[in-house]
Amino acid sequence: MDANTAGTLAGELARSASALETAAVGRLHALHAALVLGVENAEAMQRFISAYLEGDGDVAAAKSIPAQALGDAGKVVVRGDVDRILREAKFRQAPACARSPRAVARILHGVASPAFPREDWAKKDVWQRHSLVDFADLVAVASEAFA
Repeated sequence: MDANTAGTLAGELARSASALETAAVGRLHALHAALVLGVENAEAMQRFISAYLEGDGDVAAAKSIPAQALGDAGKVVVRGDVDRILREAKFRQAPACARSPRAVARILHGVASPAFPREDWAKKDVWQRHSLVDFADLVAVASEAFA
């Protein structure tokens, strides 16, 4: 396999992994929306849960909860949490290829991965702490910490 083919395959794999990750974040938002609505409207909660279990309601449900925009103060808070994750022994012990801004954002959003399983991270207060913040904003703040 030549370098061009390997690069193309790597790009396709990255796009596929990103799509799966986006879907997982969408499912988390859908579940959160169902729980919030369920307090006031059992019928709406039923629709969200059905969409969640059928796997076709991710986008609509996620859009029902606006992502929080990060202002300067929010970025400072997120950056502090990013720094805490980077100091965690469990993060530093993970393979170098798994330690990335995207991995940090996943932890802050509460999206588990094989390198950073829920069982290890849910006990930490940074786990899912910024689940309503736009995922791309979390990746951007974490990228600054890695620079």
